[in-house]
Amino acid sequence: MNKIKRRLEGSCWNSRLRLFVVLLFVSCLTFMAYHQEVNKTFISGTDSIFPLIIHTQENYSVEDVINIRRKRVNDVCARVRSVSKKTTEVSGIMAANLSYCIVQKAGCTMWIRLFKFMEGQNNETGNPMTLTKYMIHNEKMQYYKKFRQTGDDTSFFSHSVRAMTVRNPYTRLWSAFIDKFLLPGFWLTKGKHIIRMIRENPKPLSAKCGHDVTFPEFIQYVITIGHRFTSWNLDKHWLPASDICDPCFFNPHIIGKQESFMEDMKYTLKHVKLDYLLPKIMSIDPTEFEIKDEIDYSFQIFSRVKTCIDIYELCKRIWTAFIFNGYLPSEVAFPTNIDKNSLNIDSFYELVKGVRTKYNITKADVKVKRKHALVAAYKQISEKSMNNLKRLYKMDFELFGYEPEPEFLDE
Repeated sequence: MNKIKRRLEGSCWNSRLRLFVVLLFVSCLTFMAYHQEVNKTFISGTDSIFPLIIHTQENYSVEDVINIRRKRVNDVCARVRSVSKKTTEVSGIMAANLSYCIVQKAGCTMWIRLFKFMEGQNNETGNPMTLTKYMIHNEKMQYYKKFRQTGDDTSFFSHSVRAMTVRNPYTRLWSAFIDKFLLPGFWLTKGKHIIRMIRENPKPLSAKCGHDVTFPEFIQYVITIGHRFTSWNLDKHWLPASDICDPCFFNPHIIGKQESFMEDMKYTLKHVKLDYLLPKIMSIDPTEFEIKDEIDYSFQIFSRVKTCIDIYELCKRIWTAFIFNGYLPSEVAFPTNIDKNSLNIDSFYELVKGVRTKYNITKADVKVKRKHALVAAYKQISEKSMNNLKRLYKMDFELFGYEPEPEFLDE
């Protein structure tokens, strides 16, 4: 009897043990599946989820997101080995052990502002935000230090904290068009070249000034040039980021994104012990600062193109750029009955300020208006050209986790 009892007890114990093992195995599988799904969401999702995760998921810090981006780049680089083997422009702050690979139209003006300030430009003010866009790109360039990955800078490169910022290729192209062709930045150089190369039978003023490049013409030019690096065609404002700064070659520790620029910049500055600059940077309203800075820059370079357009046309174009960027309401056109002789940098700013105050444009409004302008711009682009863009920026999409077929194209 005792023998039978012991057998029954043993059988019960074995059943419980088997049940425990099965439950443990199922739990492990469930956890692994969940963990893989989270990683899949982070790594293969669109960029817009990154700021969302930073703000809403306590378990994922900015550092977590930076690490996920770096892992994605490392995984792609392990597969492709390299993209362009180029770092066309690297700056940084040697005293802070920071090297930074410049990608134009991805926060580069802000970073170059900090680099030039730390090298001495306007350093006496104690505030990097006293450096305007014009001062950054046109004055005292001796304060803009550039480094090479070979020669005397090799040791600095290998031991420095390496950082870069990237951007969605579609918004980067649209931003480049606004900044360089709607506004007069590149009219007399790339603008003239695009018109002569793309447009059939251009008018004499267009060929002379390059002032009326359209967005479809710009996109056609970008596709035609492709990945080519030549003295005339090379422009880092729209070449793929991985052509300008191959992350497989540069091997960055920190990959920031334009879409989460402030969070990523704060993280980088703290990482290299330059966060004492943050109070000055954060003390300004970024939208108001950009509005003033763009007005100042456009008026500063107006003398270069005043044989092509008058002051009224300049102000009208800045106004349009501000509508595209969401700073002004699209329903308010630039006044047609204004006295041209009264237009100057101060009066134009007051005009912009007055409309913004009247309509009380919020951050949410800016986001909606920017998206609307982006959608309208790409609606002009043919399906064939969109497919060509997807191929041209293929490695940027893969390396940096951007969606090659964004939702806005279906709207």
